[in-house]
Amino acid sequence: MVVKFEEISANKVKLYIESTPEQVKEKIAEAYRRNRKKYNVKGFRPGKAPQKIIEQYYGKEVFFSDAFDLFVNEEYFKAIDEKKLVPYGDPKIADVVIEEDKMAFSAEVSIMPMPEFGEFKGIEVPQLSDEVTDEELEAEIKQEIKRNSRLVEVTDRPAQNDDVLTVDFVGTVDGVEFEGGKAEGASVTLGEGRFIPGFEEQLVGATAGSEVTVNVTFPEDYFGEDLAGKDAVFNVKVHDVKAWEEPEFNDDFVSDISEFETVDEYKQSIREKLMEAKRLENRKIQEDHAVRTLVETSTINLPEEMIENNIERDFNRFAENIQMYGMQIDDYARMIGKTVNEMKEEMAEESRRRLFENYALVKLAEKEELMPSPEQLDELIKLNAMEFRMTEENFRKEIQKNPGILDYLVEEGMRDSAIKLIMDNVVYVDPDKFQVEEEVEEENK
Repeated sequence: MVVKFEEISANKVKLYIESTPEQVKEKIAEAYRRNRKKYNVKGFRPGKAPQKIIEQYYGKEVFFSDAFDLFVNEEYFKAIDEKKLVPYGDPKIADVVIEEDKMAFSAEVSIMPMPEFGEFKGIEVPQLSDEVTDEELEAEIKQEIKRNSRLVEVTDRPAQNDDVLTVDFVGTVDGVEFEGGKAEGASVTLGEGRFIPGFEEQLVGATAGSEVTVNVTFPEDYFGEDLAGKDAVFNVKVHDVKAWEEPEFNDDFVSDISEFETVDEYKQSIREKLMEAKRLENRKIQEDHAVRTLVETSTINLPEEMIENNIERDFNRFAENIQMYGMQIDDYARMIGKTVNEMKEEMAEESRRRLFENYALVKLAEKEELMPSPEQLDELIKLNAMEFRMTEENFRKEIQKNPGILDYLVEEGMRDSAIKLIMDNVVYVDPDKFQVEEEVEEENK
């Protein structure tokens, strides 16, 4: 057999494969064995007619097409394996030759070559502190106090920012009510910014039982195109004004909301939780920086169709998530003042970045022979079962039904191992260095 190899580009090759006469005979004989029951020949039971008889009856080319398919399927993948290529998608078969003593074809296919890695040991990442400042601690405690606050009715003063008002309102444009502009018993938190600009501000100073006329202009980029840029008038009836009453932060409060008895013990526990959260956040920042550097210093050639398919898949997944909330992607795009194509273009770079990073990590693990151990796979199965709210037993059953899940878990383990390898060899440097580099890059754009 003759196999010729042509490199069209860094991620596309062309194979020329030609059979020997013996291979043609073998494939025709195999095609006969597989398909003989399809042919009826007088005097023979179905499937019992000899090959020569069927060829005489139907023509000598009767098995050529099936034999060629067998030849392509076997020799194409054999050539791919021998050249140690990783194909992406189906090949384009051309230059077909099917003769009595010769079969040949060319196969053009996209490939995913092993990246040419830069030096992945010694990557510089910012040294980040896990220490928690007193200001950060106090801010967290204030949030906890706010979570345990209660709303109480205000009768001795007018409404102010952070108060919660219960209101009815009716909106009109040019004296005509519009869809979505009317509500009863609506809750409005002043200063929160959830309503049209100017709406909440004009309710500051209102009192329970008062009626307020609010004049606003819808933003030009308002998602409702029929209202965008138009002036509107809202007649608002204020039913009540409520304010948040915060509990006193003392030992009694701490013992009520936690396992601790004193303020000092509680503060120490909060500081430790914040430190752990900051440690994990800093680790993620450092890992992201290291992986980004790995990609930037490596040569990674992926087929364009693979990149485009990945972008399309990510965008479709995003659109499906939007639909789960009862909204079509076109409506969502209008709501945020963009077109669907603009959204897709903005998401494309992030999709491309994730694709290249994941591919680089998996291939680095492959190069360094960092396959996940059975124990690592067991742990990944447990974690993924929890994530999908399934028992481990049921998740393992899903793996048996769909082996692709196991392939995904293996790659996840390989990515984790590659990240660990990189992070075990990073060099921690002053974070100010990265700030300077970013400023220089920005100036050079």
